[in-house]
Amino acid sequence: MAPEPLLRVRGVSKSFRGARGGRVDAVLDASLEVGRGEILVLAGESGSGKSTLARLVLGAEEPDSGTIEFGGRAVARGGGGVAGVRRRCSMVQQDPYDSLNPRMAVGESVAEPLEAHGVGGRAARRRRALECIAAVGLEPAGDIAARLPHELSGGQRQRVAIARALSTGPDMIVADEPVSMLDVSVRAGVLAVMARLRSERGVAILYITHDLATARHFGDTLALMYRGRVVERGPVARVLASPRHPYTRMLLGALPSPAWRPRAAPPSAGAPGPGGGCAFRPLCAHATPECARVPGLARRGGDWDVACFAPLGG
Repeated sequence: MAPEPLLRVRGVSKSFRGARGGRVDAVLDASLEVGRGEILVLAGESGSGKSTLARLVLGAEEPDSGTIEFGGRAVARGGGGVAGVRRRCSMVQQDPYDSLNPRMAVGESVAEPLEAHGVGGRAARRRRALECIAAVGLEPAGDIAARLPHELSGGQRQRVAIARALSTGPDMIVADEPVSMLDVSVRAGVLAVMARLRSERGVAILYITHDLATARHFGDTLALMYRGRVVERGPVARVLASPRHPYTRMLLGALPSPAWRPRAAPPSAGAPGPGGGCAFRPLCAHATPECARVPGLARRGGDWDVACFAPLGG
């Protein structure tokens, strides 16, 4: 019997009021699972709904429909669910220059979540902060703890943000584009820190990105979002080697390095179709009349789900 997932998202939808009235669908009937100690890469273009789904997981937004469970407990604002999740599920934000208080010493920033949750006394919180700073590869930890954020580089600041997320001993870290604002030369180091936390401490990671180039070397499972829906989900290496959804193949075909391109050429843009149905239909060279309906995620193998009526490769 398979173990229960740490995070389970089932049929979650969320819409917001648009700038000119009406409703904008940010997440539509999205489902995914993250196991204990697993790294799930949630990828897609800007505006695909990745960050909104992360906020729903963290309880920062309330879904319009569907359910979210963390550790077997429902995540719901207005009840005790969010408070129970906040300590067990931490977040690393995209911008290392905005995620830390510029007037607060690094050690105080790392210890702040412990104070918010009423964990330990001041001395114990400082010891824990120093431990976490050292755990992300910043040495000497005491020297780093005494500095202000502006005295650190972008890569160091993002490591501090990871240390802060680690301070409460979470079961999962949600990392929203954590390396997109860093120089290429330091991205690998930050990702290596998170991978080590998974291997040494069993921390699960929901890694949100628009960059598929990092997914192959970092994640276990890849989930692709398009227009608010999860359209493909499966083992990273297999999905990248032979994608079954036309959107995934198009994304891979747009990558600059030939080594990353799929075996066949990406689909050319088809003629726009009428409204409704599969959102990718106007761009899909493989669209059929059946695509006038919205496809749901269907199992295409033991651990591979695709939302397509005619997936590539059968």
